[in-house]
Amino acid sequence: MAEDPIRKHPIIAWFAENSVVSNIMMLIILGWGISSAINIRKEAFPSFAADSVTVQVPFNGGVPEDVERGVAIKIEEALQGVDGIDRIRSTSTDTGATVTIDSLEDYPLTKLFNDVKVQVDAISTFPGEAEKPVITENQSQNEVVWIDVHGDVPERLLKETARDVRDELLKLPDVNNVQSYGDRAYELSIEPSESKLRAFDLTFNEVSNAIRNNSVDLSGGLVRSERGNISLRSRAQAYVASDFEKIPLRTNPDGTRILLSDVADIRDGFVDQVFLNRFDGNRTVSLRVTTDGDKDIIQAAKQAIGLAETYQERFGLPDGISLTAWNDGSESIRSRLELLTKNGLQGVLLVLLSLSLFLNIRLAAWVAIGIPVSIAGALLLFHLPVFNISLNLITAFSFIIVLGIIVDDAIVLGESIFTEKENQKHPDRPDAAIRATVRGVSKVITPATFGVLTTIAAFFPLTQVSGRMGNVFGQIAIGVIFCLIFSLVESKLILPSHLAHIDVHKTSSNPIARFWSRFQGIFASGL
Repeated sequence: MAEDPIRKHPIIAWFAENSVVSNIMMLIILGWGISSAINIRKEAFPSFAADSVTVQVPFNGGVPEDVERGVAIKIEEALQGVDGIDRIRSTSTDTGATVTIDSLEDYPLTKLFNDVKVQVDAISTFPGEAEKPVITENQSQNEVVWIDVHGDVPERLLKETARDVRDELLKLPDVNNVQSYGDRAYELSIEPSESKLRAFDLTFNEVSNAIRNNSVDLSGGLVRSERGNISLRSRAQAYVASDFEKIPLRTNPDGTRILLSDVADIRDGFVDQVFLNRFDGNRTVSLRVTTDGDKDIIQAAKQAIGLAETYQERFGLPDGISLTAWNDGSESIRSRLELLTKNGLQGVLLVLLSLSLFLNIRLAAWVAIGIPVSIAGALLLFHLPVFNISLNLITAFSFIIVLGIIVDDAIVLGESIFTEKENQKHPDRPDAAIRATVRGVSKVITPATFGVLTTIAAFFPLTQVSGRMGNVFGQIAIGVIFCLIFSLVESKLILPSHLAHIDVHKTSSNPIARFWSRFQGIFASGL
C-alpha cells in the first residue's frame, strides 16, 4: 500500500490547506521586499574595503626632480622590507609627492597603515621645503555629480563663491566629500625693494626675521593662581596683506617705526600656475561631489542637483555667476534598475505566454508570480544588517541573470500538480484537491529541489574568490543564490496552496476561454 502523501509531506499539506497563511507570507515577502528596494542603499558600483595606503608630502617651491630625489625615493627606501606590500607607486610634481602602497590580498590594512606610518614618521632627512607627510587609507568613493560655478567675473569672486557652494554641499546628509578643480591656491607675495632697503639701512635677513618673529601664533604657557588658571597665548599670526603691512621692521629712538609696507610691495594673489578651465566659454571652478560607500548615490545626486538648482533662491549668487550640474553619476544605476524592471516584466509576460500555450492560464499566472516574490525576498535579505548589501550595477545584473532560472522548479511542480488533479479518481471527495496537490508535489519535489540546489552549488564558489574581482563575482553569486532560496520557498509552500483550489474539471461558459482551450490543445498535442 502506497504511503499517504499528506503524512509524508505534512508541512506542504498544511500550507496547501491554509491558503490564508500562504497569501500572508507572500504579501509579507512582497511588501517587505518593496520597502527594502525603496530604502536600500544604492550606488553605481559596490563599495569595497580599502586596499591601499597613500602618503602625500606637500613641497614648497620645488621641481619634480628635486621632489622625487628628496621625498619619493626616501619613502620608497624606508618602506623596503615592510610586510604586506604588493607594490609601491609614486608620483612627483612641483607641488609635492604622492606614494601609493598597495596591500597584498587579505592582508590587514590597519596593520599595513600602522607599519607605513611608523616608517615614514621616522624619516628625518626630508628637505626643509617638504611639509609633514599625510598618511591615509584609500576608501572607495562614488562620483555623484559635477557642479560648475562659472561666469565672466574676477577670479577671486569666483573662487570665494565656489567655496561657499562647497560648504553648503558638505552640509547635505548623503554627501561626504567635495573637491574643487580649476581654481588656483591663494598666495601672498612680499617683494622688498632693494633701493628702499638701502635707504632705510636694512638687510633682507632683517626683513625676513621681522616677519618670522611678528607673525606667530604661540602658546605662552599657564599661570596658576588661587582663583584659577590663566592660559597665555600670542595670537599675532598675519594672514592677509593688511596684516603684513603693519609688521614693524625697526623702531627708531624718536619713536618712529619702519613698517614692512615702507620697503616692500605686498600683494594678495594666486600661485603662478597656468591652466585653462572653461564652462560655456567662461571661467569656472568645478566641484566634484563624491560619497562614501555607505551612502545612497541616488539620494546624494538628488540632494546635490537640488541644491544647485535652488541655490540662487536660497542663498543668492553674485551677479554674473551661475551654477550648472552635469555628469550625474546616479544615471548608471538608475538606468540599470529601469532595465531590471523592464526585463522583469518581460520575463513575467514571457512565462505567462509560454505556459499558457500548454498549461492552464491560472497555473501560468501563479507560476509567474514566483519572479517578483523571489526578487523581493532577495532584496529583503540584502537590506538586513547582517548582510548590508547595496543595490548596485552588479547586484542588479545578478537579478537579470537569474530571471529565467527562478521559475524552473515552479513550472515542474505546477505541471505535476495540474496533471495529478486532472487524473484524480475521486475529485468529489472533500480532501481530494489537497491530496492531489500534495501527491503532485511529492512526485517531483526531489528533482525540483536538487535542480535548484545544484544551481546554488554552481554559484557558491564565486563567493570564495578573493581580491577586488572576487568581491564583484561574490555579489553576483549572492544575488543569484538569494533569489533561488526564495524560489524554493515560493514553489514548495506558496504555489501549492494556490493551485490546490483550482478546479481543473470545471468547464468555462466563456466563449473566449473555450476558444483559448481549443487553441491551447493544438500546442499541447503538438508537444
